[in-house]
Amino acid sequence: MKKIGKRIGQILIGIIVIALVVQMILLVPSPQKTLRQGQLRNDIHYQNVPTLLINGFGGSNYTYNKMINYYQKENIAQKTMTIHVTPTGSVHVSGSVKGKKNTLIQLLFDWNLTQTYNSQTNWTIKVIKILHNKYGVNELNVVGHSWGGTEFLHALGQSKWIQQNVKFNKVILMGTPVNEGVTNKVTYPQALREHLTDAEYRKLKREYQDLTPCSSIKLYNVMADYRDNTDTSVPNVQSEFLATILNPKWSSCKTVMFYGIKHSALHQDPKVLMKVARMLYD
Repeated sequence: MKKIGKRIGQILIGIIVIALVVQMILLVPSPQKTLRQGQLRNDIHYQNVPTLLINGFGGSNYTYNKMINYYQKENIAQKTMTIHVTPTGSVHVSGSVKGKKNTLIQLLFDWNLTQTYNSQTNWTIKVIKILHNKYGVNELNVVGHSWGGTEFLHALGQSKWIQQNVKFNKVILMGTPVNEGVTNKVTYPQALREHLTDAEYRKLKREYQDLTPCSSIKLYNVMADYRDNTDTSVPNVQSEFLATILNPKWSSCKTVMFYGIKHSALHQDPKVLMKVARMLYD
């Protein structure tokens, strides 16, 4: 019996060690490559506004590795900063964005498997404040995939300080659930009529009732329809509810739909990546 217990203990320790190694690998940031100044593209606008990349539930370096590598290979953008947030909320920054064009900031939450996105929302607020106060970032573009986009929406809605001090030029939400109280069994008009919502959406709606950003925001609501009006992870109708929280006084929003691809392809598929590049750097 003791041998069996010892063997089980060894197996459990082995599993834990493997899990920790895998987690460490998934947190290795994407490599940085500077823009090739002699090969700047005529179809890309090079600008001083950095882009913050926020991943969703369970997201890791995998989420944006393909995008970062593709943009650096095609000389569209350059990753120049990595931000790690520990499970206790400590923020560690490496790199810089000052004086650099089309910079990408890779945000990595060291533990991103929580049941809600409340911690990530608070950490996103903290990260944006640090970027402003310590790195002089007054303007940002944001790309948020899945819950990463939801976290940003809540961060913006909850922080008056961010609304007043940081200008968001382009916000690209990819497969982002805004109202998880609906499924792909109902249409957007039907969900509106029947008032199908969840608590987080109602909270978000309240946050945006008196939202006062310091400048107008151009948003892109990017979705994928693999089949049955869903990307297999997020029903399109959940993302369509973005329209209900925005105010045309300070926002414009364009919906972009991709057909025949799944949720993860929104940050992997070359045609999506090129479309997102056009949104960011037109």
